[in-house]
Amino acid sequence: MKLTSILRMAPLLTVVFPLAVQGQTTRYVDCNGTCGGESPCYSTIQAAIDASTGGDDLLVLPCTYNELVNFSGKAVTLRSTDGADATTIDGTGLSDAVVKCISGEGADTVLEAFTITGGTGDTSTGSPRGGGMYNVGTSPTVANCIFTDNSADFGGGIYSDGGTPSISDCVFLENVAANCGGGICMYSSLGSPTVTNCIFAGNSAVVSGGGMHNAAASPGMVNCVFSGNHTDGAGGGMYNEVSFPTLTNCTFSENEASQEGGGMHNASSSNPTLANCILWGNHDIGGTDES
Repeated sequence: MKLTSILRMAPLLTVVFPLAVQGQTTRYVDCNGTCGGESPCYSTIQAAIDASTGGDDLLVLPCTYNELVNFSGKAVTLRSTDGADATTIDGTGLSDAVVKCISGEGADTVLEAFTITGGTGDTSTGSPRGGGMYNVGTSPTVANCIFTDNSADFGGGIYSDGGTPSISDCVFLENVAANCGGGICMYSSLGSPTVTNCIFAGNSAVVSGGGMHNAAASPGMVNCVFSGNHTDGAGGGMYNEVSFPTLTNCTFSENEASQEGGGMHNASSSNPTLANCILWGNHDIGGTDES
């Protein structure tokens, strides 16, 4: 299945804006600094976050924003007005994760309807982690986003350590991990993170988990597609290590691993639960491995 065909399967990135509630401020972001006459108006996303308080809506007008975004622990909704195809947060040249949630953010911290690209990962703990998004001990809500052309050692698209994020209706396209988890690397998630209606296509990892790597993490995954992902090691689509993910209505197709598990590889007593899932056309170096 070609990547163009896979992207046609992607969810529509439709944004519906709620009515303002008492005490909530709607802030606008426009790279041109005009915001169509709305106020308060900011020219960068980070400036709007810095000025915000809990419950604020931050509405971002179409543009490519070459900046890094840190939610700084704030329970705000950051969303684009015209969807991911029109609005990009680009970390190119900034040598870090594009978006960070590292200050106790919960489900009320929302990232919605952006393309996230050009990230190279957070290096505060050594090896770069989370090219597109870096979450540590946090549980943000991520929806209707496209993570593409990000890179890191761990988690080219997203690296999540210790939290229970909710990730829905997102596309992970051609992200790269020098170690594991080309699309997502999920580590030590003691709760139940969820990944719903997501597409992993053309991602790669050198060591394991071309599409996704779970280490001591057991996400619930529903209606996800893994196609055309690759690893030089094991688990072209997904690699599980001491992990017990639950997968429902998921498809693994045409993923490949140079060692084991073209579609999925389970190591260290991992025991995923699969219901109504399809695995076809996946292969490892021996050309016989369907799982």
